[in-house]
Amino acid sequence: HFSLLGFFKHKSYDDWMEQLFKHEGMCVWTDEEYAFMKNARESWPEGCIKSGKYTADGEYIYYDIKPIQGGDIEMGLYTDTQCITEYQSTGKQDPITVENILGNFLLQKGDYYDFYDDTLEDSMARWTSAFNKFRLCQPCVAYDMENIDGTKYMGDDYYGGDGNNNKNEGGNMFDCYDDADYTNVNQCMKFMAKTAINTATFRDMSLGRYQGTLTATQMNGLSGVRSWRAESFSNSLTYLFLAAATVYFLYGYVYLHKSMVNNNYKPMFNFFSVGNKFKEPLVDEDEA
Repeated sequence: HFSLLGFFKHKSYDDWMEQLFKHEGMCVWTDEEYAFMKNARESWPEGCIKSGKYTADGEYIYYDIKPIQGGDIEMGLYTDTQCITEYQSTGKQDPITVENILGNFLLQKGDYYDFYDDTLEDSMARWTSAFNKFRLCQPCVAYDMENIDGTKYMGDDYYGGDGNNNKNEGGNMFDCYDDADYTNVNQCMKFMAKTAINTATFRDMSLGRYQGTLTATQMNGLSGVRSWRAESFSNSLTYLFLAAATVYFLYGYVYLHKSMVNNNYKPMFNFFSVGNKFKEPLVDEDEA
């Protein structure tokens, strides 16, 4: 049985991908998938970058990672230095596209494989397909489901093996021998030690639900697989109720104030005059 430890986020997606790929990705992906992914991860930008290309209006085009529905990512084109305002294409004949500006930026020659015939669409399909492995919750300890008898890596020089049966001699079933020469590494420990982790906030979780990326989990009594449309509608009702309550409160305050003025009401105690005496003196100061 497994239990959920919590939800966390990483400041640097490159550090996160590096740890995930070389320790667990290698053992859950095929050789071809790993050869592609270990190189492709280094192609993504780390921040908003000026492309050197211009719009028809003479504005610079910038590019950065763009999150999309379903928890996937792609390259986005933007018209501001913070990559907030997305470039709006003018149609199919618009020459400003990711592939025209950056080419197939994911193309790298992986170990033992040649991907240079891929279009950008092909490479993005490879990337998304490989990440599908992690749409199911994975245990902290890395594993290899294909290593059913403990001999998968014997006599092979998988990404660091010496080819002399020393890599996995006497191994156990489902052992994962990763690209950093660890055996069945604790991936959670690696994330803690090698990356900058923060606890995910409710806002982070809400964004994840809107993207449709969270598996069936309970958070504060609510299922993490609720429809983003239902969630949005629920939030809208909450804000509508808050706005109505605020208006009602202000109306009541104004009505109360008018009533006090019309009736010449003077409270016995003024909260804002704490230094004043509670009672009038029995003898005037002049008489004293």
